[in-house]
Amino acid sequence: MICKSTLQHRKLYTISQAVLVFCCIFFSATSYAQLRLQSISKPTHQTVSVSKKSGRIKTDVPLTLPFWDDFSSYSLDSLGKPTANKKLWQNSESVFINNSMAIDPPSIYVATFDGMDSIFVPYNSAQVLLNGISDRMTSLPIDLTTVSVAGMDSVYLSFFYQWQGKGEAPDRNDYLLLEFFDSLEWVEIQSFYPGDTPDRNKFIFYSQQVDTTSSKIYRKSNFQFRLTRYGRKSGPFDTWNIDYVYLNKLRVANDPSFPDRAFINEITPLFGPYRAMPISHFKKNNLIDSLAFTYKNLSGVQEGSRIASFASDFVFHKYYSNNTSNSNSIFFIELDSTLNPFLSPYQTVSHKFDTLSNFADMTKSVSQTYFDSLAEKIIIDVKYSLLTKDNEDTVAFNKKFPFDRQVNDTLTAHFTLADYYAYDDSTAEYSTELATIGDMAALQFDIGTVTDTLIGADIYFPDLGISKNQSTTILVWDDADGLPGNLLFKRTISVPQSALSEFTRVDFLNTVVSHKFYVGWQEKSNTDAVKVGFDKSNDSGDKIFINTLLAWTQNTLLHGSLMIRPVFGYDPTVTGIIENTPIVTSLYPNPNEGTFLIKGTYDRLEIINITGQRIPFSEESAGDQSKKISLQAAPGLYLVQLQYKNKRETKKIIVK
Repeated sequence: MICKSTLQHRKLYTISQAVLVFCCIFFSATSYAQLRLQSISKPTHQTVSVSKKSGRIKTDVPLTLPFWDDFSSYSLDSLGKPTANKKLWQNSESVFINNSMAIDPPSIYVATFDGMDSIFVPYNSAQVLLNGISDRMTSLPIDLTTVSVAGMDSVYLSFFYQWQGKGEAPDRNDYLLLEFFDSLEWVEIQSFYPGDTPDRNKFIFYSQQVDTTSSKIYRKSNFQFRLTRYGRKSGPFDTWNIDYVYLNKLRVANDPSFPDRAFINEITPLFGPYRAMPISHFKKNNLIDSLAFTYKNLSGVQEGSRIASFASDFVFHKYYSNNTSNSNSIFFIELDSTLNPFLSPYQTVSHKFDTLSNFADMTKSVSQTYFDSLAEKIIIDVKYSLLTKDNEDTVAFNKKFPFDRQVNDTLTAHFTLADYYAYDDSTAEYSTELATIGDMAALQFDIGTVTDTLIGADIYFPDLGISKNQSTTILVWDDADGLPGNLLFKRTISVPQSALSEFTRVDFLNTVVSHKFYVGWQEKSNTDAVKVGFDKSNDSGDKIFINTLLAWTQNTLLHGSLMIRPVFGYDPTVTGIIENTPIVTSLYPNPNEGTFLIKGTYDRLEIINITGQRIPFSEESAGDQSKKISLQAAPGLYLVQLQYKNKRETKKIIVK
């Protein structure tokens, strides 16, 4: 339980501390002019209001033990964003389910409490230093009457938590609060502070007995627990990550051991630091890296023969200029020779998969089957599986841990060979902005020995759809000893307006680049800075450079990837700046039920979901330069990607 002094300590926030926080924010943002993180804005929203006594709904059928969630299975909201599994949690849409904000979690995907509401909007952006209750995750009611009175002594709730991770550090008086519901009211059980542990890189295990020894009785048919974040309400600050929540009987205190082997992070990029690169550059450099991933033994005892091998499945989707396509796949089984042959207690193993990189260097006929030199675009879908024996334990073990311990044994990713470079995975967790008018940000790209023509850049502006008259200057530089050098191209644009956030093509004059070059922007306003998307899944922060007072410095504060993608090609007709002209004149209805019309001209059409998976569809003529598109897809947000010659365009649709 929480004593009175602890509660007073938690609520204490003096004027001097507030002034100190304000000064830190002001001087770090303006004096040093580093690129700063901001929230992801949406066109419209209804702010979620959270009360400390709210959050319960009635249900006729409560859950039964065990309750387990490592967030590798999740629900999707109306915009296709991953949210807490609705079969386990209620009113928890503001908590961000992701695989990018944590550092070395117990298993893939975590629940992140970050001060943003259910559609990534701050709870109160007007008052920068306002603290209060914000994100909350509440379990559905759980029936504990099935446990005997004596058996309640063995009922424990446990989870792992991490402060900051890849987000922003909570202040010392910020906290995460655990509460239990006893049929009448919420009872405060424990508060967690960043000062409890000095290491933001570690996940801390916590367990709490759910017993009848206190003044509260929790052996009820509608028991619930919830976790709540207290911190700044003005943006994505004061971050906490939660993973591997488990409530069950037959447990003991402080036992973090689970008979589970799980992936803990995403697959590394396939093309060196890039998730996508121009196919012509790949053909010249044959740049394929060893894919790497990390998995962990969550058991506290030495395990033998748990990881027999890995299965990897690669599917190559090839597209050609004559509007034809084909696919090939290849399947590998690979042993992990690093195990010797046991897994140590809580051992973390990093594994490199070299077979594909060796495969790309094989005989021309074999490599050509998968990396066809005639293809205009190749999408490589990758799936890795841990071939574990996690569900083959004894009856007693499975009784103690009766949940599917293989759901976190699969990783998927996709990589693209087309006409552009990309560090990012298409999903922005944050936006970035420059602090002062005149400041510049630049993103470095290294194309090796290739010399090619840069025709534009795709840039993710998260403020699309906001009614603003913003402008910015897009710039291209060559390299000067590892820093941006001579200016090669400059264009001032109006930040375009759109219904939903998407990449925007900024066309350039034909600009020849080689070796290293930089693409970035210059801030033109002191009051309404332009924002550029920032992806946390792949750390290319060392490729970001900031210019203030005419001096370039390498970024050291932000870890992630600016969502800027240089595009290559050549257009001999270009004699000046090309204006963006849409490929599609209309796409309707939107939202729809899986069937919609596209009016316009395009050579290629793809539909993908929010995780990057390609969605099958059928296409038929509807007259008047229109085509009817039909897809079988669950409700959510989907990207419609179109290409016409060298032009690319992305639309978003919502399937109801």
